[in-house]
Amino acid sequence: MGRRLLFAGAAAIVVVACGIPFQPIGRGLEARYPAILSTEGFADSTGVTWIAVLGSGLRSGEHLPPSSIPVSSGLYRIAEGVRLYHQIPGSRLILSGYAYDRARSYAEISTQLAVQLGVAPSRIDVEPGPRTTSEEAARARALAGDDPILLVTSALHMPRAVLLFEAEGVNVTPAPTDHRTFVERGSLTEWLGGFPERVTYADDVMHELLGLLAIRLGRG
Repeated sequence: MGRRLLFAGAAAIVVVACGIPFQPIGRGLEARYPAILSTEGFADSTGVTWIAVLGSGLRSGEHLPPSSIPVSSGLYRIAEGVRLYHQIPGSRLILSGYAYDRARSYAEISTQLAVQLGVAPSRIDVEPGPRTTSEEAARARALAGDDPILLVTSALHMPRAVLLFEAEGVNVTPAPTDHRTFVERGSLTEWLGGFPERVTYADDVMHELLGLLAIRLGRG
């Protein structure tokens, strides 16, 4: 029995590392909303001036530059928010996310980075209090009211985030980033090298599926 369980566990890890079944599930979630590639005339057609960038995790290291402290998903979100800010005249950023057990919050770190990337401090609303996506949605609603909001978060997280923002009555336009299943692998080495990443991705997909289920059950 011990050998069978060991073999079954190893086989399950290999299957997950090959992307089965979480890669196609994640691809479906990531494809739910298209990325915003061009913002030409975007503000005129949508009326969007608010850009809400959702929080993410942080690494320890006050001796590091602000670009090294957010985890990769958080860095993608900040970069996309700043890109859209520079392309949409008159826009302003809502940067949220709490500190976990760190000295500074994600909102503060991302604000520091955004300012160093050319965002005017007066065009940023810093929100270090929200701990969940629901709390971020409630705060964004309090700031923007009925105005439309461009929502920036990871593509995998976007379907759940949109539901939670809409539940707060936010007029939201998705702007997904951090796409992880649409990256092309041009060689066998790149494909094999993705095994550990796909195991991590499976955990993230399960997290989002459970979150969507919680919303359906009224517990989101």
